[in-house]
Formats: sequence, structure tokens, C-alpha cells
Amino acid sequence: MKNREKSISTKIIWLVVLMLILSNSIICLVSITRSRMSIRESIQQRMLDIANCASGGVNGDVLKRLTAQDQGTLDYQTILDQLAVFRDNVELEYVYGIRDEGEGRFSFTVDPAIEDPAAFGDEVVTTEALITASEGTPAVDEVPYQDEWGWFYSAYSPVFDSAGGIAGIIAVDFSVDWFESQLTSQIRSTMIVYMVVLLLILIAAAIVTFFSVRTITDPLKKITQMARQYEQGNYEDEIFIDSNDEVGKLSRTLRNMSATIRERTEQERNAAGAVQKSSHIVIVDDERMVLKTVGHTLTKAGMHVTQLHAGKELLSWIRDGNSADLILLDILMPEMDGFETLAALRALEAEERRREEIPVIFLTSDEDKESESRGFSMGAVDYIRKPIGDDVLVHRIENVLSKQHQIQMLSEENLTDPLTGMLNKMSTSRLLEELCAVEPGILMVIDLDNFKMVNDIYGHDNGDKILTAFARILKSSFRSQDILGRIGGDEFIAFLKRAEKESLVADATRQLNDKIRREAVSILGQEMKLPLGVSVGAAISIGNTEYESLFKRADRELLTVKQEGKHGYRIWHEENRTPAEAKQPEINSMQKIKMILDERTVNSHALWLGQEDFGKIYRYMLRYFSRYRAKAYRVLILLTSPENEDLTRAGEMLGEVLKKNLRSSDLMMQCDKASFLVLLPTVTERDISRVLDRIREKWENQAAGDMVSIRFEQEPVILPDAGQDGKNKGE
Repeated sequence: MKNREKSISTKIIWLVVLMLILSNSIICLVSITRSRMSIRESIQQRMLDIANCASGGVNGDVLKRLTAQDQGTLDYQTILDQLAVFRDNVELEYVYGIRDEGEGRFSFTVDPAIEDPAAFGDEVVTTEALITASEGTPAVDEVPYQDEWGWFYSAYSPVFDSAGGIAGIIAVDFSVDWFESQLTSQIRSTMIVYMVVLLLILIAAAIVTFFSVRTITDPLKKITQMARQYEQGNYEDEIFIDSNDEVGKLSRTLRNMSATIRERTEQERNAAGAVQKSSHIVIVDDERMVLKTVGHTLTKAGMHVTQLHAGKELLSWIRDGNSADLILLDILMPEMDGFETLAALRALEAEERRREEIPVIFLTSDEDKESESRGFSMGAVDYIRKPIGDDVLVHRIENVLSKQHQIQMLSEENLTDPLTGMLNKMSTSRLLEELCAVEPGILMVIDLDNFKMVNDIYGHDNGDKILTAFARILKSSFRSQDILGRIGGDEFIAFLKRAEKESLVADATRQLNDKIRREAVSILGQEMKLPLGVSVGAAISIGNTEYESLFKRADRELLTVKQEGKHGYRIWHEENRTPAEAKQPEINSMQKIKMILDERTVNSHALWLGQEDFGKIYRYMLRYFSRYRAKAYRVLILLTSPENEDLTRAGEMLGEVLKKNLRSSDLMMQCDKASFLVLLPTVTERDISRVLDRIREKWENQAAGDMVSIRFEQEPVILPDAGQDGKNKGE
């Protein structure tokens, strides 16, 4: 008992200590961050002071008239000696003179470096701080840069002649190691002070907690004993600790829990039974005893059971419009075995365009491993060997149904746009690809005119309200059988099944324009004067038309409406369009081009490209990185499944995760069904782990994250040396 008291006390003390460490660490982190900024500014000011001091001793008139031929003269040697004093007595790497050659070009003048001095007249690569100094204001580099001498921070100070003009610039280079050591040293001192204070606080807190914790140890022992009884299923005994502190409240809470726990357990059992009753299981086996035994077990578990004696009966049952949550299928059956039945079932499902395949578990007494492998390769979700234990059977079925339910829920979530509740672009495209091939109708591409102005003037929150309101307007303006979706920021789509009258498009366009204007005034206020409205491009299909072709025609008509003033509609259909009219309208003015490009809302997600487009932009970005020495990472993201499942659906889900959780400046390409290549511009080695951790966390929150693993292969974009336009110590 003594050991247990000590254990509880120790845990409480550690809890207090950890809380203090956490709170003080947060305070320390914030303080150090602010201190780092102040210390950095202090170091930069020190660098500027040295540069100003060095430039103050230089005769501007002499510096201004120096040429390369003056090397060795008294004037040249005088300035060289003045700079050498700083070289020998001040903690810096290099000090030298710079001359402004005009048009953004600079060159070396006097360089007292002992080893490898720059030649008089050698070109200096321009930096932002150097340009500032050339305009008369001392400046220091905010970021380190590299030249043939190494990595440096530099400070620049102008030298003025007797007429007040800028005669030249004195530059002092400080190595990155020196700068970082100064910064680290001062931050370390600050941290030591915080650590000493934290240690004193922890010692005091531990002492106070140690003497206070015994007042709650005995009540906690009683509560622990009662919890053990509850763990063993004994809810009859009660705890009577009637103090007014937290322990007393806990005691009363446990008493209430013991009174209600039976009822809650019963409710959970009833809920589990309700889920089981909602499951419809079909058993296909030529042995009547198996049908009877398995059917009895599943019915007892609360499942609805249908018993069939042959594969042909199953196919006939499906053709009659029936369906099930799961099929138990025997392999060894006469006339049509289980493998043949499964193949015919999948063909029938494809023929009837069923969206979800019914999961199948094979029943067999065969120990052949090749047979098992064949079944899994055909799409079976599990294998159960005869004779079948009741608990094993129910558990395996519930496990499969649970996974199917998770996948179905996740699939439904990924079908819709989270803001408007409408079908998203991916699900709309899939649905219409199937529908347009067999169904006549009118495809309408609908775009909100001038919506970008709402975001710019009233903010994105109000922009979201407009989009949500417009989604409601669309749903109320079309028939329930019509297909509606959101395919872009402010772009929507509608497919009117079995419709062919142009008047439907005209009426819908007029109604949508009237309703969105009224709704915008209601949301944004009476003072709203934006020309908000709707432009519609439509295409009439007589059936057996590819969705992509139909969409391009409608989108082309939408483009024409935008050019002709917006708030209207145009229709494409084969019967009355001449070849001249079918041509894409010519864009021949900057105003029209700007109107079209500015109209569409910029997507805030990562840019998902096909392999050809990705390759073009990727190569362009590499040239950009090389030119401006920018940093970037490329990451290969791969999915793996321990059960060798088809990863097509998981790849689609990963694509959406990446698209939503990367920046709008990032590029992504799907390499195959289970891998993506991502280009992350301006990401450093310190940031890349945070980016990948965020993606991993988002993926593991998906239902598929429990079944499919994700891994990363990342590497920095290493660029070849592009050469330099000139030399600059510290550039």
C-alpha cells in the first residue's frame, strides 16, 4: 500500500512539473523568438557602425578619382592603409571599396585583402543593400549570399566627396559563421536565464505538491478499488466520499455511473443489434445443411438472410433487381462453381452499371493455396474454411461490413463539394461521362459574372455565402432528375435530362440572373452595386455523345457570352450551327483577354496537372530556380497496401488530400494509381518535414488511412552552377 501511495504522489508531482515545463516553454519560445529579432537587429546595427566608421575615414575626393593605373601611388596606398586598419583590428572577413558604374553595375576599387584580393575594376554582383547604399543610405544584407570567397552578410556605407556627391561605397563582409555564432551566443545566454528561472519554479512546485498530494491519496485509493470492481462487472457497491472538492465530485459521479451503466450497456447492445438487422446476407451453397446451419447462425446474430442453392439462382436473383450487403459463396458447386459465379456476377454488375460491387466471401473446405490466391485475385474480400465456427463467421462478416461501411461513407464525402453540398468536379465528370453516352439532354456550363469582385471587396467569407446561396438557387431552379455540380471556384454545371428546347436555357438564365442579384443584395446589403450575374454556355446532346466534347462546346459558348457582355446565354447544337459559327471566337483585344482571365476565381489549392503539362511547367520552374537561386523540394508520395488491394480509389482520395493541403504555388502530378510527384517551391530543409507530417496526418484521418500506408521519398532540387555575372564578396 505504501508503494501505491508513493506511485500516485509521484504521478501527480510529475503532472504538475510537466504542466509547468509546458507553460514556461511556451513563454520561453515566444520570448526567445522576440529576443532573436532584437538580437539580429543589434548585430546588423553593429555591422553598419563598422561600415560607417570605415567609410568616414576615407577621403571621398581621392576615392572618386582613383583608377586602376593609380595602384601603388600615395593616394591609393593611403586609402588601402586606412581600410587595412579595419582589416587587422576589427572582427570582420573583408573590407573593400566599390564604385557605382551606372545602370545597376558596380566594380571593385581598393581591396586590402592579404590573400586573393579582388582586382581593380572587377564587376560586383548587385544586391539590394548595395543599391540602397549607392543611393546614399547605409544598408546591410538581410539574407546571406555566396560568392567565390564563401557565404557572407555584408554592410555597405557610402563615401561622399567635398561637393556632397557619392564618391564610392565601402563594404565590409562578415562570414555567416560569425553572424550565426553571435546570434547563437546571445540567444544561449537568454535561454540560460530562462532555464534557471524554470528550474527554481519546478523545485518550489515539487515541494509544495509533495506535501499537498497526501490529502487526496487515500480517497483516490478508494476510488481505484471501486474502479476495479466496475472493471469486473460489479456495479452494486457505491463510493461514499462526500467532500466538496474534486475528489468528492468524482465519487458522486461514479455513484451515478454505476446506476446508469447497465442501461447504457443495454442500449449499446440494442444499437449493435439494429446494425446487424440492417445487414442483408446472401448464402449460396449446394449443401442444404450448410445453408441451414449458417442461416441459423446469422439470423440469430440479427442479420437478414437469403438462402440460394446455385450460382445461377444468385444471378437470376440479382437480375430481378435484388441486392445484398454481402454474399457468402461456396466454391465447390455443380454446373457453375464459385469462381465462375463471381466472374458472372461482376459482369452483370458492370452491365447494369451498379456503382458499388457486392462484397463476396468464399466458403470452402479446400486447403489449396492456389485456389485461395485465385479467389483474392478475382476480388473476393475474405476466405472462410469449413467447418465454420459461429463466432468466427459472425466476426469475419462484421469486419468486412465495417470496412465496406467506412469506405462507403468516405466515398460519399468525396463525391460532394464541402461548401455547397453539390457534386464536385470529379464525381460530376464521372457521372456525366456515363450519362451523356446514353441519355439525350442539354449540358449547361454556368459561370458567376464578376464574382472575383465580391471576394476582393467584401471578403472571402461573403464570397462563400454567395456561392452557397447560388447553389440553393440552382437546386430550386432545376428538376430533381437533373444533374447539378460545382466544377470550379465560381463555375457550375447542369445537365437537363431528356431536354432539347432552347427556351429552357433562356428561361433558366433569366431566372438565375434575377435570383442571384436579389440574393446578393440580401447578403451584401442594399448598397451593393456590383454587376453580379450569370453567363451560360450550353450544348444540346441527342445521346451517344462524349461528355468531354459536349463540355468543350458549351464552354466555348460561355466564352463568347463573356466577350459579348455577360449575363446571357449561347447554345451549341449540331442541327443549326454552320461551320463558321462553330469556330472558336477570335480574341483580338487586350481588354477582352483581361476580362476573360480576370473573371475566373483563382483556385486556392495546389495545381494538379497531367504529365505533359507538369513536365513543361516543371522544366520552366527549374530554369527559374537556377536563375534566382531559389530553394525547392520534389517529393514522391506512394501508397502501399499489406493486403495487395486495388489502390485506384485510395489514389483518388490521396489526390484530393494533396490538392487541399498543399499551397496554391505547389505543383502535383499523378504518376500512377498509387503515387504522386509534388514540386514544392521555396521550401527549405527545415520546413519540408512539417509539410510531409501535415500530409501524413490528413491521410491517416481518412478511413482508408487505416488500411493503406503512405510513405515519402523527398530530395532537394539541386541546381547546376549557373555561373555569375560578376564577383561580389558576400554575394
